[in-house]
Amino acid sequence: MASLYYWPKMWRDVGVYIRACDPCQHSKGPNALPPGLLHPLSVPSQPWESVCLDFLTDLPASGDERYDTIMVVVCRLIKAAILVPTHRIASIEETARLYRRFVTCKKGYQRQIVSDRDLRFVSKFWQTLHALSGTQLDFSTSGHHDTAGQAERMNRTIEEALRCLVETKQTRWSEFLCDVEFAYNSSVYEGTSFSPFTLDTGRQAVASPSLSLPSSVEQSFDAEDFLEGHRQMVAAATESLRAAQGIMTRYANRHRRPADGIQVGQYVLVHRSWWPQPVEKGKEYARKLDSVWFGPFEVETVLPRDNLEVVLPAGCRKPRYSPISLQALSSVRGRDSRPSPVSPHARLG
Repeated sequence: MASLYYWPKMWRDVGVYIRACDPCQHSKGPNALPPGLLHPLSVPSQPWESVCLDFLTDLPASGDERYDTIMVVVCRLIKAAILVPTHRIASIEETARLYRRFVTCKKGYQRQIVSDRDLRFVSKFWQTLHALSGTQLDFSTSGHHDTAGQAERMNRTIEEALRCLVETKQTRWSEFLCDVEFAYNSSVYEGTSFSPFTLDTGRQAVASPSLSLPSSVEQSFDAEDFLEGHRQMVAAATESLRAAQGIMTRYANRHRRPADGIQVGQYVLVHRSWWPQPVEKGKEYARKLDSVWFGPFEVETVLPRDNLEVVLPAGCRKPRYSPISLQALSSVRGRDSRPSPVSPHARLG
């Protein structure tokens, strides 16, 4: 074009026009750092005040009850874990009974439960149950799993420990689950510099005699010293977690960029990774050649921690008003009018 035409600020105008190309916006993958800086959850002030809840699934059936799933509950402050064998198809009522028996009755009611959007956790029964007990439910948005990252990391730890214990006896994993829980809770956690067991009970776990080491620290059995020591340990753990969060945030933000400042009423594109895989497609269909971005969709609400709620077209399997992480969105650049919509509901269901 430059060999045939010229006008003032031509290169700027051509760049703006090309960036607003509708097919390009839908077809080209992202080549910039993902938007949205890391916003870690606030550090709780008391043990078992806030927990992460998740399920470890796809395990071989184990024991007389044929367990195939582990319910994982992790205290966000002291990092103590409770591991409960259960079933993948367990109802919400059964899940609530297990939570009450192993968590509430032993640790009291929580002020906050952080989890993903499992159908059991978003059900009216679960939400009503915890609303009556004054517990706030926080859900991670699709594509933004670092919200409940503690439980996700715990799942990997459980898998590694069970893999070492069961070897060829995979169907006996439920027999070793209590040993894995004790071993984890009695190990020093790097972020707090204490073991979860010590922060939870105020004393060190008693190991087997062959593993016990002579202690050079004289223990005090005075009640006031005991309580004050426990308070100091929790305070030190809290400060260590805050420091660890700061380090984690700095490292994570090296590979991210600040949010784009998307506002309510603005139109955005949604990355195809947020949508489910296509269903009932012929062999000639290849998602690799499908559009990378779908939309545009209107922003309905701006949520905390760089999440947005967009209005999806009728017929989608996703809820009409769905919260989405900013990392799965892209701002729409228009020319004279809003780009023609590319909707996934006809192709992705």
